Amino acid sequence: MSKGRIKVGIYGVSLLMMGVIFVSGALSTIGSNFPDASQTMIQNLVSIPCLAVIPTTIIVGLAIDKISKKTLAILGVILFLIGGIVPVFLNSLGLILVFRAILGVGIGICQVIPTALGAQYFEGAERERVQGMVTAMQMLGAAVMIFISGRLAEVSWRYSFIVYAVAIVSLILAFACIPGDKPVKASASEASDATKAKLTGKAWIWALVMFIFFIAGMVFSVFASYLIAEKGVGTAAQSGNAVSLQMIGGFIMGLIYGKFASVTRKVSLSIGFLGIALAYVLMAAASSVLLIYVGAFIFGLALSIVMPCIFVEAGNAVPPAVAGLSISMTTCAQNLGQFVCPYIMNPFAGALSGSTGAGVNTTAFWIAAVWMAVMFVIALIWGIAQNRKLSK
Repeated sequence: MSKGRIKVGIYGVSLLMMGVIFVSGALSTIGSNFPDASQTMIQNLVSIPCLAVIPTTIIVGLAIDKISKKTLAILGVILFLIGGIVPVFLNSLGLILVFRAILGVGIGICQVIPTALGAQYFEGAERERVQGMVTAMQMLGAAVMIFISGRLAEVSWRYSFIVYAVAIVSLILAFACIPGDKPVKASASEASDATKAKLTGKAWIWALVMFIFFIAGMVFSVFASYLIAEKGVGTAAQSGNAVSLQMIGGFIMGLIYGKFASVTRKVSLSIGFLGIALAYVLMAAASSVLLIYVGAFIFGLALSIVMPCIFVEAGNAVPPAVAGLSISMTTCAQNLGQFVCPYIMNPFAGALSGSTGAGVNTTAFWIAAVWMAVMFVIALIWGIAQNRKLSK
């Protein structure tokens, strides 16, 4: 099978990697149709799949050397399709959350397979280009699907879930373009190296950084729709536009990240944190949807700086034999942070909103802005110190 064809299969699955937030722009609209459900319960439409991703990622990491990647990819896409589409036909929020968990299992598989395929079939600069395009394609897929979901939600909250039908295209591409090669067993020396290698303290620190980051970094995805409704500046369509602009910003940064990182080196991470803090301030202070759009775009740019920075550092913090395990652990920390975000931010913002006079959702963005500013200062000090070491 040609490498060009394999790339098509990889990118087809990559379109689904951010499927957790495909309906994030429609959360407030969906919530209005379940008046007895709290805002946190509605936000579980995003956070429950994130929780399901965590064990899935670990299991796939263990199974990937025993089951062909094509089989795993097809399984992941099918689960994605079932978990995504079935809520269109349901009236029970509880049942919808069950299928969102199934969606999370599918996403967990789809998040692992493109990177694993890229590592298996490509090397050097070509591998880096493929991985860059994986990031770009997942951002592009999310941008388009969120935009469409927001429009469909204005017709009916149920229709917002129709966007998950995009997985049919991914399923066809997985069947046609991903090789069905059997897993190759590691040599005795490779197996020995993997057995001896262990996760380092630095690897655990980077996983912790990812967890702490996403408690605030997820605020955009789970609060933006409610923020727009709270400020009275738009509907589900405008919420979808905001999240789509985030993804467009991420898509653009994904294309230029390599050059950006080569110039900024270790201070890249601090620049990303600063960008997110600025984006949150703009959105919290916004009196029009235009400022929210600007903040969303900046957020997307900055998020696509922070994510690869942390993953690269997590991989570099351990011996090559366990780099995959370190990245997998960091991915788990990411999804755990995404899951707990509303459970931490909602009560925190609720407690402070009374004294600030701002709405709960606006206050959540202010809290997240301060959170990111603190991480910016810490990362800047670390980055400057690391750049000095590299210059010696």
